[in-house]
Amino acid sequence: MFTVFIDEYREQGYVSVDEVKREGFLPKGLFAAVLGSIVAECQRVHGMSFSDMETTTLCISTGFGRHQFELRQLLECNMMQLILMVDSPLLVVQQRLLELMQVAVAKLTPSLRFAICVDQDGRACRHGRVVTPPTGSLVVLDGEGGLEQRLTASPPEDIKVARGQRLSAREATNCFGQWLMPSGLREGYHVFLSYRWGEFDTELVKALFSTLSVAVKGKGSKSTCSSIEIASRRAGYFRATLLTL
Repeated sequence: MFTVFIDEYREQGYVSVDEVKREGFLPKGLFAAVLGSIVAECQRVHGMSFSDMETTTLCISTGFGRHQFELRQLLECNMMQLILMVDSPLLVVQQRLLELMQVAVAKLTPSLRFAICVDQDGRACRHGRVVTPPTGSLVVLDGEGGLEQRLTASPPEDIKVARGQRLSAREATNCFGQWLMPSGLREGYHVFLSYRWGEFDTELVKALFSTLSVAVKGKGSKSTCSSIEIASRRAGYFRATLLTL
């Protein structure tokens, strides 16, 4: 969802698709810029060729490693629709696409604001079918006022997901948990990356993290190779994290 009036929607925690159609703004050329960044990422980091991807002026279907996804431009809705083809790709796909989109927006329209949203029922694709364009309301996931922040509030707040509709924190976690970034520590890690913060080392570790994270472990697509960067750990957790290796 793209708009210059993002703060109002973040404050209420959701936005209707009709409001985005009416008040949103998706500038010409932005999707092409994002598409170009995705293609470059696939070629540079994941060793793919252009023939490995399916692209049109309105859509790209590709993957970061084995994490397959599709990104569509919905001009009539002033939004882009991200369709994830595996069950646990958030760190690999969603977070990296967010970074690529931030760069594209900053270059093309610095004043433009955007948010990552999901359907109010937290839906996953059923039988491989995706509703396009979306309908009803969209729940804001990231940033100030987003679902991730509201669920960490103390005491937890009831979550607004549509006009006149609220969920308890427990209900919201059950409904939208698959779309939320993991918090805290996992039981164990395959790789631990420790490095000196700086222009060279940080970029190198990010590249290593992306390369390691695209490995899908086990049968199916539910489990990914876990790696971690020390920048994401708060003071006091370093020793506990090391003990899980």
